Amino acid sequence: MDKDRVIGSARVVKGKVKAAAGKATGDAKLEAQGEAEKAAGQVQNAAGSIKDTVRGVAATPQRPDNTAGGRKPAMNRYFLFILIGILAVGAAGAGYLYYQERQDGIIIKTGELSVPIDGK
Repeated sequence: MDKDRVIGSARVVKGKVKAAAGKATGDAKLEAQGEAEKAAGQVQNAAGSIKDTVRGVAATPQRPDNTAGGRKPAMNRYFLFILIGILAVGAAGAGYLYYQERQDGIIIKTGELSVPIDGK
């Protein structure tokens, strides 16, 4: 079990206590803080759960080649690394294209005419 799951669960409980105390005393600020703490704990708990799942997939022992009709398992650790690498390169490329698009200048639309303004 990942430490984020434990800490996240503790934050959820802490948030529930704060929200209940705020509701009981009529303190809206304390109640809102409790709800925010509870939500943050749920997010942290989910992150820990994802880490546990990834560790479980990466630590799964490989089956011999003679299982499933002689085929290798469909997903292994290297496949996950390659997939993550491809996603990272795609995200970086999309970010760069967005950056370049924003640097070209400004187009002001006035009716049917468009006037480009070079911001450099």
